[in-house]
Formats: sequence, C-alpha cells, structure tokens
Amino acid sequence: MTKYLKLFVTAADETAGYRLVPTAGITSILQASTTTVTITFNDSVAAQDLLTITHDAIAANATTMRDWVMEQLENGLRTSWQQPFYTADSKLPATAADPDVACTITAIALS
Repeated sequence: MTKYLKLFVTAADETAGYRLVPTAGITSILQASTTTVTITFNDSVAAQDLLTITHDAIAANATTMRDWVMEQLENGLRTSWQQPFYTADSKLPATAADPDVACTITAIALS
C-alpha cells in the first residue's frame, strides 16, 4: 500500500491546506536553496518527477528543512500499513530571520 505524507501549506489562495506527498519512489531529497526542498521520484512520468516544497527562508548553507522532511517521511513509513496518511505536525525548523519563529510551507509544486 502506498503511503502519503500530509503537509500543511499556508498559501493565501486556494492551494492552502493539507497536500499529499507520496512516499513511494523517492530517490533524493535536497535542500535546493534557502527557500526550497526538492524531492525526486524515480517512477514518475518524466514531466512529473520533481516535487518542490517552498518554505520561509532558513539560514544560508543549512539543511534543516530537508532534514525535517526526511524525518517526517521516516516517521510516516514507520506507521502501520493500515495508516496510509501521516500528518507532519512536528515543529518545523526556525526561520533565518528569527530563530524563535518556525518556518511555514508556502507552496508545493509538481513539475
């Protein structure tokens, strides 16, 4: 059974709310920039194999958001096969602007 990670997006439009990210077929998770994490899938159509998670800026050269995404995926995969969805609700990493403020996910796009 395929499992999904549920991530909350804080967009100001109709894309706000929970979005599902499949856990199957992931080949890499990278901190592509201070504001994006990319997830590459090996079993998708060529035009749809890269998922980009956009978030508030983190410190330069940090990988804290990538590490958070990986931890949430690991937690979700540890759950019973009867629980196909795992809600990622642990505290997100701190923003670059204020170490006391947690990042928010502002968009998820598949390309």
